Amino acid sequence: MQTFRIPLGDLARRAMETVALVAPLLMGCLYLVAAVVLPFGGAFEQGESSVHVAAALFVLSAAVGLHLMRRNTITSIIGILCAGMALIVISYTFARHQLLGSAGYWQAFAVPVLSAMFCGWHLRESRQARTDPF
Repeated sequence: MQTFRIPLGDLARRAMETVALVAPLLMGCLYLVAAVVLPFGGAFEQGESSVHVAAALFVLSAAVGLHLMRRNTITSIIGILCAGMALIVISYTFARHQLLGSAGYWQAFAVPVLSAMFCGWHLRESRQARTDPF
């Protein structure tokens, strides 16, 4: 009797790719919805800041999508740089509203870190593939 085994390496890779692509999209949509709803409550400045965070997350998602299509060193570096840019925008926006260290900050901070780790993982794999003789 033959058993079917799922290669966990492939499964983990597919899950990481899905999360790294979808998480910035979903978080960006959440901030975009907040940007639409907040001004009606009188918090126009926070609504404007939500648009900045959403834009940074959408750019990050586009960079990860580009990396998933091309899978080379340049797109890995572009993805890592876009994640750094998103971290700067998120940190600046939350610091401006004196919310640095809040739960919302750490939730928004985790998404670019996860995407940067994904692009870095592929960058490491491509470097190892070039230097590994086997």
